[in-house]
Amino acid sequence: MAKLLLPHTTTAQRLAATPLKREILYDTDLDKIFVGDGETVGGVESGIREEPGPAGSVSAASGLTLDLVSEPATPDPNKLIIWASALDGLIYKKDENGIVEAIGTGSGGGGREVLTADRTYYVRPDGNDSNYGLTNDSGGAFLTPVKARNACRKIDGNGYSVTIKFADSTYNISDSIEWSGFLGIPKLYLEGNPTTPANVSIEGVSGIAPSIGMFSFVGCNVEITGFKFRNNQTNGQCINVNNGSSVIFKNNNWAGAANTSIVLNSGGYCEQVSNFTISGGGSQYLAIHPFSTVMWTRSLICTVSNTPNFSLRFLYMGQSSINWIPSIFQFSGSATGKRFHVEGNAVLNQYGLPGNLPGNIAGTQTTGAVIT
Repeated sequence: MAKLLLPHTTTAQRLAATPLKREILYDTDLDKIFVGDGETVGGVESGIREEPGPAGSVSAASGLTLDLVSEPATPDPNKLIIWASALDGLIYKKDENGIVEAIGTGSGGGGREVLTADRTYYVRPDGNDSNYGLTNDSGGAFLTPVKARNACRKIDGNGYSVTIKFADSTYNISDSIEWSGFLGIPKLYLEGNPTTPANVSIEGVSGIAPSIGMFSFVGCNVEITGFKFRNNQTNGQCINVNNGSSVIFKNNNWAGAANTSIVLNSGGYCEQVSNFTISGGGSQYLAIHPFSTVMWTRSLICTVSNTPNFSLRFLYMGQSSINWIPSIFQFSGSATGKRFHVEGNAVLNQYGLPGNLPGNIAGTQTTGAVIT
């Protein structure tokens, strides 16, 4: 049993103040639990009553006692559910939209586990999302990438990095996973199989929304190593780098996307730092939208295999920039389609060196675009 000792107040006392965000109060007059949101006078009623049940009961003398349970289902409209997690012993709340937030540790704390060292989570095809994710075996690893993402959202990194390691398997993505909402995590590492990326496949399947990446990064700093990415669903995309996110790619295999493999928006930044492979085509491989930047300035080779076709072009740029040194960042192999289209004051900086992107049709540029 996990016991949460709550401050006891009368209704008059409770309504005389505005509880802080995540502060929990027990109103002895109403026999109800209230949760502070930092704005509502007296707090927000939680819905817990003095009645038996697997999720807990109220003791008038000693506070609220909660059983350690798995994450419950999303509550009905206008309801809020509170439970003690069997995974970590922390107290969480879930609203009618399914949004989960840690609200307390039983001693007035903020509810998040605060890291004191770098953390590694594991994802395996024989794992279980009821596990902690902290050991690389079937009894400890998570089953799905989204559960690992959720675990990262529930901790305070406290300046320590987090790594998510994926075991060899195919991970089918039917709903885009947004990587965002991390606290105190300076860098997130997603690691597949650095030696044989094709062994860890991230695959778009029926149900995934069109024109959005299987993985969408929003305002975070990420390094991605050793995966094969493919999304051949309607208007499928593999990776979106959004809202100032920085993504480093190492030794990945890009197996194609119906729309675009990598899309940058709103100040996104990405860089290739090791050799990689492009083994599948699509409408385009890389699209760099306004105020975003790509760096191709390291000495490495991109192997283009299977003669992929890019029906629009290999590279699109609009009000963005790419720094590419063709003499050291080289493409090996052939593809078909237009090499590039540059428009809207975008800058393709080749440092004055001749370079050919994959494709067999010359690239195009509009007035205002610059190729140096």
